[in-house]
Amino acid sequence: MIVRSHEITHDERGALARASDRCAINPSRRTAKTGLARNGPDGPCKPLLRVRAAFTLIELLVSVSITAILLLGTTSVILVMGHALPAREDDLVRSMPAAQAANRIAAELQEATSIVFASPTAVEFTVADRDSPADNVDETIRYAWSGVPGDPLTRRYNGGTAYTVLDDVREFDLDYDQMSFIDGDPPLIEGPEQAYVMQDGTNSGVQDEVVISDSYQLAQTFLPVLPLNAVSWRITRFQLHIRADQTQGGATSGQIAMRLEETDLTGAPMKEIDELIVFEDTLPRKTALLEFSFPNAGGLDPLQPYAISIHPNRNNDKNVARLLTGSPSLLSPTTRYFFDNGFKNWTEELNRDLWITVWGRAEYVDPDWVPPIRIEMRSVNITLNTGTTDTSRIVTGAPTLNRPSLP
Repeated sequence: MIVRSHEITHDERGALARASDRCAINPSRRTAKTGLARNGPDGPCKPLLRVRAAFTLIELLVSVSITAILLLGTTSVILVMGHALPAREDDLVRSMPAAQAANRIAAELQEATSIVFASPTAVEFTVADRDSPADNVDETIRYAWSGVPGDPLTRRYNGGTAYTVLDDVREFDLDYDQMSFIDGDPPLIEGPEQAYVMQDGTNSGVQDEVVISDSYQLAQTFLPVLPLNAVSWRITRFQLHIRADQTQGGATSGQIAMRLEETDLTGAPMKEIDELIVFEDTLPRKTALLEFSFPNAGGLDPLQPYAISIHPNRNNDKNVARLLTGSPSLLSPTTRYFFDNGFKNWTEELNRDLWITVWGRAEYVDPDWVPPIRIEMRSVNITLNTGTTDTSRIVTGAPTLNRPSLP
């Protein structure tokens, strides 16, 4: 930068030169303090005007040095800011392929039908057939990481060669949400046959004969006393004192329906469980003790009363059989006697019991049974990291739709 002084004329230059000479001849006229000449006979000495055309070399060098320092500082700031921007190797960029890999693992595990192997760093499982055309054979997929930081995450399909899914893995963790179940029902052991209901002439008082007809049906309800560990029971057989009716001109062409039924809250028959049809012509003409059995009288509830009801089987059947009854037995306090006059309305008769004996077998759980435990995978949580900070850590998961079992 060049500094220019006031433009001076030729005459002014001459006057300045003469004044300078006077002050130079008598330097005592200058004051020590201001450097100005004192007043003389020709007037006061004027200060000398120094005219400069530009900076000196030293000043230029200093200016250049300062400018260089400022430029160097600015360049350093720009470089630091440039390094602060995410590069390809930075954690945020490195987490993108990790997120894709984690989502793929979650999507495939979501469709798993069975788990072959499971650990925190490896999982092998099967998915439904993906072949086209389908061969109805499940596909097997395995993901694994060695656990050594820097080693790759690999994938293997149907036992083939494992290939790299993700390089330079620093963390891979599988956390399985699981629930345990007892797999299957316990086996039942059947106890010995026992008489659970016994009513006859030895304990049931005076006998009385009733006729089974279209206007009279009967039902005997009972609640047997079973072992405390019984979980169910079945009726093996029952006995009745019975004979054919023969009042319809000696005919014995009727049919008798004997039914095993559930009971309602009043104890009356409510719902048929099993049925046995007996032809009247197979019954003796004199009262005899006959034995019968239901084809499907198992799985009965030990706490539920049941009833054996006896009816004519067909609408045109009139009198079809005669059975012996007696007074209630103290040996079977849980028995109750009901009758129906043909109007589908059961009525209890308190002072009567059917002469009947019922045998059965109680079922209970095998005391030596060891329940098998099935561990079911409900969901899986996946952690995957290819960086060195929490910023690059990927955490995802998925529920397993088929609830496969863990080995």
